[in-house]
Amino acid sequence: EAAYADNRAKYFGLSQLETRVARAVAEAFVCHLAGDYPIQFASEERRLTCHLTGDVVAWTRDGVLDREHSQLALPCTHLLEALALQMEADLAVVTRGPSETDRVAAVHVCAPSHWNPVTKLGQSFFETHTVVPGFERINAAAPRMVDVMIRQGPFVRFVWGVETDDRLNHHPEPPDGWTFDEWNGRRFDRDPFWARVERQTLLGLPEVGAALFVIHVKTIPAAEVLASPTERQTLLTALESMSPDARR
Repeated sequence: EAAYADNRAKYFGLSQLETRVARAVAEAFVCHLAGDYPIQFASEERRLTCHLTGDVVAWTRDGVLDREHSQLALPCTHLLEALALQMEADLAVVTRGPSETDRVAAVHVCAPSHWNPVTKLGQSFFETHTVVPGFERINAAAPRMVDVMIRQGPFVRFVWGVETDDRLNHHPEPPDGWTFDEWNGRRFDRDPFWARVERQTLLGLPEVGAALFVIHVKTIPAAEVLASPTERQTLLTALESMSPDARR
């Protein structure tokens, strides 16, 4: 809600997302939520009720948001947007066309880690990661990685970093009323710090040639890390193992 109050266009975007893909994403999304959390979510044909928010998300047979039969606290224009607002995790959809070219077709990311979600739209899996030091070594394997993401899995991976605040949203563009210095979550001249961990789940949708990323973020305060010999040493070892570019 805070991200939307800033500017929803900074956090949600689509790039030629086919309705058949949106429908497949919605069906997989609802199946997992209602199956894993039956107390919080209830589903019936083309309809999800979220008992946490009180929202009801309905859609048509072709995967279009049915606004007439939906009940949403925040107005939405797209099915994926309405579903994403029912859980705290962020979402991204990667699709692959007949030419075997993959691209980011949708993002709903309200807790980005110093990257602009909408600028990733239309990029390939490899292009979205070019800012990661050393990722060029992955380039040759990128098509195979995308094929595995779509056809196999699900997979879970973890991405971590260190921040100097516990705010989940680190969009590179500060909201109105913030200076860049205030908004910057990597000012290591100040205490304390937080370890930031992203649990990324990759769910393949081979029937439509797509993969759904679900990104769940949490922060761990310095006091907890430093009080645990195991966590403290793990963090030190990880930092020392990084290349200078990655550490910077």
